[in-house]
Amino acid sequence: MSFKKYTYCLFIPFFFWFSAFSQETRIQGSLTLKNENSPLFGVNIIAKSPNDSTTLAYAISNDKGEFSLLVDEGPDSLLLIFRSLTVEELILSIPNKDQFLEISLNPFIMELKEMVLEGKRNPITSNNDTIFYDVSSISNSNDRFIFDVLSRLPGIEVDNTGMIRYQGKALEKFYIEGLDLLGGRYNLANRNMPISAVESIQILENHQPIAVLDSLVYSERTSLNLKLKRKNVWLGVIHFGSGFSPILYDINLTPMIFRSDFQILNSFQANNIGKDLQKELKVLTIEDLTKRWKLEEFNTWFGVRQVSSFGLSKEKYEFNESKIATINSLSKNKNDTEFRINLSFINDKIEEIGGEQTTFFLPGDSIRISEDIRNNFLYSNLSTELSWTKNIKKSYFKNSTKINVQDRREVGNILLNSESRMQDIELPFIELGNTLKGIKPFKKRLFNYESQINMRFSNQRFYLNTVGFDMILPQSNEKGTLLQTLKEKGYFTNNNIGITKRVAKNLSLTSKMGFLAKLNFMDSQMALKDSGGGEINIPENFSNKLRQKEMRAYLQNDLDFKTDKISFSLKVPLSYFNINFLDPRIDFKRNLSRVIFEPNFQGSYFVHSKLNFYFSFQKSNDFKGLHQLHPGFVFKDYRTIQQNLSDIPDEIQYNYSLSFQFKDPIYSYFASAGFNLLNSKMNTIIGNEILDSGEAILRAENFLNRMQSQVWFLRTSKYFPMLNSNLTISLDHQNRTGQQIIQGSIKDFNLKILNPRIIWGLRPKSIFGLTWNGSFRLIESEFENIEIGNIIQFNNKVELDLFPNEFHLVRFTADHFFNESNGLTNESTFIDASYRYRLIGKKVDFGFKIFNLLDFNTFENFNVNVFTLSSQFTQLRPRQFLFTISFAI
Repeated sequence: MSFKKYTYCLFIPFFFWFSAFSQETRIQGSLTLKNENSPLFGVNIIAKSPNDSTTLAYAISNDKGEFSLLVDEGPDSLLLIFRSLTVEELILSIPNKDQFLEISLNPFIMELKEMVLEGKRNPITSNNDTIFYDVSSISNSNDRFIFDVLSRLPGIEVDNTGMIRYQGKALEKFYIEGLDLLGGRYNLANRNMPISAVESIQILENHQPIAVLDSLVYSERTSLNLKLKRKNVWLGVIHFGSGFSPILYDINLTPMIFRSDFQILNSFQANNIGKDLQKELKVLTIEDLTKRWKLEEFNTWFGVRQVSSFGLSKEKYEFNESKIATINSLSKNKNDTEFRINLSFINDKIEEIGGEQTTFFLPGDSIRISEDIRNNFLYSNLSTELSWTKNIKKSYFKNSTKINVQDRREVGNILLNSESRMQDIELPFIELGNTLKGIKPFKKRLFNYESQINMRFSNQRFYLNTVGFDMILPQSNEKGTLLQTLKEKGYFTNNNIGITKRVAKNLSLTSKMGFLAKLNFMDSQMALKDSGGGEINIPENFSNKLRQKEMRAYLQNDLDFKTDKISFSLKVPLSYFNINFLDPRIDFKRNLSRVIFEPNFQGSYFVHSKLNFYFSFQKSNDFKGLHQLHPGFVFKDYRTIQQNLSDIPDEIQYNYSLSFQFKDPIYSYFASAGFNLLNSKMNTIIGNEILDSGEAILRAENFLNRMQSQVWFLRTSKYFPMLNSNLTISLDHQNRTGQQIIQGSIKDFNLKILNPRIIWGLRPKSIFGLTWNGSFRLIESEFENIEIGNIIQFNNKVELDLFPNEFHLVRFTADHFFNESNGLTNESTFIDASYRYRLIGKKVDFGFKIFNLLDFNTFENFNVNVFTLSSQFTQLRPRQFLFTISFAI
């Protein structure tokens, strides 16, 4: 099926927005009480069309009697209505143009008769840069937690990990009553906090989390705040579940306390029903955005080949025994200093079963392999963060200490073309770090300082019982077992000082200078034994003793400009960079010194209160580390080995983006669209050599190559208050081009992905609720102008709730998957069912659940990459039954 046939879908949702691009007029004024000349507070000002009495805008006067209205350009004149219980109603006819009015109103006292008002108010309001979602108006009696409601809010999306995006952008901070208790681990709150305790969900647009920088440093990021109904409240959930096929359990004990000066959220959870508890503790917010250089994330060197499943929830195929325990506490003293501790422990035992048939499309040939996979994961992690923060208008201080200890083991039993392979991997890891950051006034300027220190240690082990790679390993006909050990140590520090000052009315300048240092050590050894247990000599190129030293001195100037219409931030960092790699055993040396200029520009143009345009440009230099440069071979998995004997990998990226956001809270309508272009230039490339057995030898080579990625995105959502219904339409289109080396030949590739999605939720307050989540995915891969394959994937998820009253709920969830590739198709349908009964007058639920009602055994799907096409299958959990009891505190 041709990719071009679907491209026209990009333009359909734009018709929703054309009518929104009108100009606005601003009507301002002041209200006083006649004869007393005192300001009038709380008077409603309503602007209506004289043609059809349509409400165009509204406002409420403040304590100074002032008001301001923004009215879309439309009729030539307006009816302006002033109403309050303490003044006589006044109706004025005025021209629709910018103006300032001074109005005096007559006093009046209205005696109200008893009445009952019925209607449906808009649950979404706005005030300056804050959007308010009224939870009681959107939720129904069978919603239990925040997560149940979030995905139904217009303008908000929640992905499979629980990450929240507003208008397509991830959150910077997640607050509860204005406090950052969880440090970005907001799934703990979303999946465990009773929705009945929440008054409103607030979206904070253009949010600057550091109070002292609020009027100085521009931010286009968004944060979220939960506003609770009551102060000084105890909350939480107690949940127990037990079932069979096999013996099942599901436990959740999560107490919470929220006060103005103290918050706590503790949780203990355990289950073997497939529920993924690790994502409850995953950091999902974007933190430290102003930090240009930081320690990269820890990456393991080895890993098993995992089971692949497009769009399928882990609860359907992971056989697990999972436990988490977490303590999260925040206290705030009278000096506005916050002390926070986040302590978490995870213990996971997971088994997954599946397989894959892969075709490698090589120059002049193709290779096909078959794999049956049974993986076991044993994972334990202890992490803690202690922070001390003072964030007030006059100054800012934060010190954060983190400790992370991990013990991970992966065991993979594989049949490769019916030949047994077994790999056993140990991945222990320890990381210690401290970050100090402060901002203090200094002679009408702000003095900034920051210091970051990190250390990490890892001692990894890779065992393989049957070794291939006859072309590069010695005495191949006698090979038996292999053991590769790898020790890694890393040290990192980044320190800088600077000054922020206002250089003009709307312009501020931040200048800072700093120094960064990074030291990494990697030692790897390989031992190979024949079938009789005898040692086989290993050449030097199968071991490493690598040292990496990186130094950077930098000077950075940031300009921030902000008015009512235009805001921008320009970062101009200039740095001197030196990096050195050394392996003294084989006289391997790589050195690079360079002056680097990496400008970053972000800006926005506010056409009016509803429509904003955003634009950005960023250039970055990324020098790769030990994972991309090591002279000796390192195993990645049982059939992949890699050697990176090249120059220091240097990637230069140019990133351009343009987008707009439209919002109209009065009509509950949100939309965004944009374009992102990434041009990347790299001095090295990974060459792929595929053996007849399907084993892959990867080698880094010096070769200047380019990659380009184009992404179009579009999102629109509308909430219908009368139906308590929300409609969301999104579309993503990606086109990626680049070069790849296969079997020594340089080939061009082109990968296209089209992904439209529709979510429609109809949730009346009674009787029933219905949600449909439909997504379509078209993948088209070309390699050297040869079509590798097209993949069409549909996923339809329907959730039907039946609740004749608030005490009974019957829920059916159906997941339907359709996959097609090169004329081959497969379909799968999964149905889960549940019943829940709430005791009258109590916060106690009894429930019964059936998972995989149709008892499907396997799930199949297709996947395509640059030069591979694969058919994958996953073994599913059997039909299961679970009885539950839940208490809401």
